[in-house]
Amino acid sequence: MMLKHLTIAIYFLLVSSIFWSQNNEPNLNNFEPQDLPEQEKLIIQNQLDLYQKTKSELAQLKLIANLLDSLQSRPAIDFYANFLVKKSDLLLTSLPTEATQINDYKLIGWSYIGESYFYKNQIDSALFIMKECVSLSKTNNNLETLASNLNNLSYIYQILGNDSLAFEYIQASIPVKKQIPNNAKSLSTSYNNLGNILEKRGEYSPAFKNYFISLKIRDSIKDYKGMGNVLNNIANLYQNTGNSTNALIYFRQSTEARIKAKDSLGLCNNYNNIGSIYHQQKKYDSAITYYLKALQVVEWHNKNQLDQPTSGKDLYAITLTNLADLYAQQGDSKKAIELHLKAIELKEVYQYIPSENLGFSYYHLGQLYFNNNEFNKAEQYGQKGMLLLNDIHSPKLTKMMTHLMSQVYIKKGDYKSGYEMLRISTRMKDSMVNANLISEAANRSAQFKYEQKLLIDSLKTVEKERLNLEKFKAQEAKNRTQKILYISIAIFIILIILIYSIIQRNKSTQKILRLKHQTLQLQINPHFFFNALNSISNYIGANQPFIAKQYLAKFSKVMRSSLENVQQELISIEEELAFTKNYMEIEKLQYENFDYKITIDEQIETDEIMLPPTILQPFIENSILHGFIDKTKENKGLISINIRTEGNQILFEIIDNGVGLSTQKENKTHQSLAISITTNRLQFFTKNSAPLKIANHQQHSGVIVSFTIPQHV
Repeated sequence: MMLKHLTIAIYFLLVSSIFWSQNNEPNLNNFEPQDLPEQEKLIIQNQLDLYQKTKSELAQLKLIANLLDSLQSRPAIDFYANFLVKKSDLLLTSLPTEATQINDYKLIGWSYIGESYFYKNQIDSALFIMKECVSLSKTNNNLETLASNLNNLSYIYQILGNDSLAFEYIQASIPVKKQIPNNAKSLSTSYNNLGNILEKRGEYSPAFKNYFISLKIRDSIKDYKGMGNVLNNIANLYQNTGNSTNALIYFRQSTEARIKAKDSLGLCNNYNNIGSIYHQQKKYDSAITYYLKALQVVEWHNKNQLDQPTSGKDLYAITLTNLADLYAQQGDSKKAIELHLKAIELKEVYQYIPSENLGFSYYHLGQLYFNNNEFNKAEQYGQKGMLLLNDIHSPKLTKMMTHLMSQVYIKKGDYKSGYEMLRISTRMKDSMVNANLISEAANRSAQFKYEQKLLIDSLKTVEKERLNLEKFKAQEAKNRTQKILYISIAIFIILIILIYSIIQRNKSTQKILRLKHQTLQLQINPHFFFNALNSISNYIGANQPFIAKQYLAKFSKVMRSSLENVQQELISIEEELAFTKNYMEIEKLQYENFDYKITIDEQIETDEIMLPPTILQPFIENSILHGFIDKTKENKGLISINIRTEGNQILFEIIDNGVGLSTQKENKTHQSLAISITTNRLQFFTKNSAPLKIANHQQHSGVIVSFTIPQHV
């Protein structure tokens, strides 16, 4: 391994002197793009035309770097990446003052070369070059190349199953990308990849969080292709956590985004995913509809060569596999076998690294042949799957393959091999697979060595499960204690709140009772009743029974309203005004020195808006007894009651043209008590600390009293 890395290092340092020919400048015409898509040929030609017209050699490097960003075909990327490295090396000699910028372009070339090693399945070489690029990028403070290589390293380690290093590299890329201007798309990719790794580790909540951060960034720049990818990942996570309803919602949102982006392969993937959900729900007609849509899209894509051919071929094979599984479930084994064979042929040719997907295809095809009693063919594909297990780590696939092979061997009379496979399948249900164990099972090696190792692993598993059970029980006891504590605290808090509410309710009740008592104190002055009856008696004595009867009726209404209102917390404005009018009419029997006027806005609904009873009477009584002491029949006083809206409030004004506040000489004990009680009642009703205003009128003699009440109680 050390020798291999040393060889790569020497190549990394000296490639520029041996790549094309000694010290000659690299020739762009050495690359013939015959097999490239027409769109890519056009991009190359346009950039090369600009290259020939550009005199600045630094600008030429920039053009090649931009061209690399636009290419998708690996042969073209390989050629122009190596060209960029060679050209940079030559310029370092001729333009030493521009070394920093030239080295940045050289790093870009090496980054693409590292990617090429990965696509050639030379993983060790790819990792070595990318790590060297990370180190040099930090030295040169080249943030773009640093971020790109950190991202690539994370991706490779994720494919290799090393989630710890994948997480480390992708997390390291995020603060770097945040420093790069106009880098939203790449930053979103890092958050999306971080979500992938967290999901694989079973950390679903932070996975969702990172996916939605990525989605928000993509949405802000209207990158519909990127949005489609992230929405697809969110949908997959919902599906993996058992929420197929939300999964369908996000798969459809992803489909809409990918249609806008004209992302045919992404759209094919979405149709496959939606079909898979309907497949699991046994809605076979809907599943077939979406699988056929996926086939239609990927066939169109492959026909038009819109991307690297392998991508479309792989996705085409996956779609065929999905359809084959569905037909198998419906009992159409002939159609299922036909589709599986076609899918396997594509997967064996076009996949770079053996994967679970190919292994599952071998298993399903083998199982179909077994169900059709074609045991030799079942064994053929079962053995292919067992060989594949040497290169991948998949407990689920191992269990399925060994179970299939046990059935095949038993049917063929090879009971020893059959029961050996059956034991492996049974033991694989709850344990992780050791790579050496898989290899032994696949090759049916020495039974004693195998069983000895399996027994040791089983004992370790049992001991580990025992320790885990003890930890679980201890944690459960701790959780139970914490739960009891939390419940006790919660009950205590609820009791405090209830006690506080009862106290507050009692305070409120006491205040209401106190106000009712004060309202009793506020009842009409006894002199009023004496004087009113005396006036009515005078009319009777003067042989005016009709007038006496009218005033007696009004007096009885005042008496009844006064007694009833004490029992009511609220009455309507209409009822309050009726009481007030009758009261003023009775007072006019004795005091003939005033008139009154009531003005109400038309939009005020006096029969619906409520207020405390007997609110107006104390102020009217004050005006009659104290304000109009200098008024006569000929020079009457006037009480004006105005009611109008003011915002969402109702404004009441009681205005007289009497002597005013400063000249009233009468004893004000009852008056002050009445105003104090009325103020308290208004405070309680309006929740306003200063609801009442009493002042001398600004334009003429007299007093103006005003207060507001809410329109809706």
